[in-house]
Amino acid sequence: MLISNDVMIKEDVKTGALIRVLPEIQAMDSTVYAYYPKLDYEHTRTKLFLDYIKMRLAQTNDEKLI
Repeated sequence: MLISNDVMIKEDVKTGALIRVLPEIQAMDSTVYAYYPKLDYEHTRTKLFLDYIKMRLAQTNDEKLI
């Protein structure tokens, strides 16, 4: 048994590889931190990655509201 966020196990639940056994128990929301070096300029790859993560987390939050 594990408590995990929906993003990490979404596909496994969808395919039936994992099943929810205690759906009424949910973990508290958590905070996500991104650590990267502070430079005089912003790496494009770092910005794109952070934008992607923000988008995916926003999608997950929107799905929970439905």
